[in-house]
Amino acid sequence: MFLPEDEVSLDGIPTFDRFIEPLLRFLARHLEGAPARTAQEGAAAELGLSEAQKAQLLPQIALSGRAAVAFRREYEGPLPSHTGFKQLAIVREKQGDLDEVVRLSTRAIAEGWAGDWEARIARCEARRDRQRRKGADRDG
Repeated sequence: MFLPEDEVSLDGIPTFDRFIEPLLRFLARHLEGAPARTAQEGAAAELGLSEAQKAQLLPQIALSGRAAVAFRREYEGPLPSHTGFKQLAIVREKQGDLDEVVRLSTRAIAEGWAGDWEARIARCEARRDRQRRKGADRDG
């Protein structure tokens, strides 16, 4: 079960683009191949994910594209909100990983999931720009 925005306690959950490198490293060490579940577990271990993190968010994000296609086949109208994307965006924003929030939100938009993605992107880009300006002022 996911926590409300103000009670997010999960951290360090990678998005697919960050999960792929450890997965490829695992597969490079196992040239004979490995079952998908074994490879996923190996990559998750390399990333230091807890069992709760693996169980809650990774499957939702990994299956989001297929879920969107299946939903569109069954129902008319826009897609609903995607809790996994929203939760991961909240976690990443609280961690200060603003670039990741923008990438994740952009992916949610591209897949068609409802949400406040544009506002989240604008907020994170503005915050990131303020941080960069502040850093430049200190350096200059």
